[in-house]
Amino acid sequence: MQISELGLGDALLAIHLQNDFLPGGRCRSRRDQVIPVMNNYIDRFIQRQLPVFATRDWHPKKSWVFY
Repeated sequence: MQISELGLGDALLAIHLQNDFLPGGRCRSRRDQVIPVMNNYIDRFIQRQLPVFATRDWHPKKSWVFY
């Protein structure tokens, strides 16, 4: 779908964006490109007054993901 084709009933879902996608993060492949692309999509949806939803991931301090 082209971004210019957006309209009533469309929404943007930003799922599991995290600091790993920022410079210096653990994501090694194209990490500097993820957030700017998402920001562009977010701006376009907001300009068209379309909803933007984002999830927020968290883990307890003693989670296995930190080891």
